[in-house]
Amino acid sequence: MHIPDGFVNAPTALVGGAVAVGGLALCAHRAGTNLRDREVPLAGLAAAFFLVLEAPIFPLGIGTAGHLLGGTLAIALLGPYLGPVVVTVVTVVQALFAGEGGISVLGVNVVNAALVPALVGWPLLLLLRRILPKSPLGVSIATGITAVINVLAAALVFTG
Repeated sequence: MHIPDGFVNAPTALVGGAVAVGGLALCAHRAGTNLRDREVPLAGLAAAFFLVLEAPIFPLGIGTAGHLLGGTLAIALLGPYLGPVVVTVVTVVQALFAGEGGISVLGVNVVNAALVPALVGWPLLLLLRRILPKSPLGVSIATGITAVINVLAAALVFTG
């Protein structure tokens, strides 16, 4: 769900922006220090995939819309630091060029789409991957469960 301009008050938008900038600064720093050569093309491919995957928009009510989410897949493929950076790039492109979400609430959208999956989803994904069988099916189930929890966590963060 992309939050449109005017949907939240100015203090909420400012706090969301500050949290997004701080979280992304940490993610960009940590991703930069741990980046391996093979992850660069994967990050670009993931960003392109998310832009296409998230293109169909479904109305959810007055002023809001939803689409498939890539945050959990991004952290599963790229880790808790590079994943949020890629999702943030996609979120900014969607806001600027596709009109999905507002510019004044971009920080809140980034927190929901990029940072919540890293903070909530990454530890859960690691836990589930330890518990479930070490097979492609086990990884798929762990990622699916994590995706559901991430959507609920993002909804709770936004509601809060």
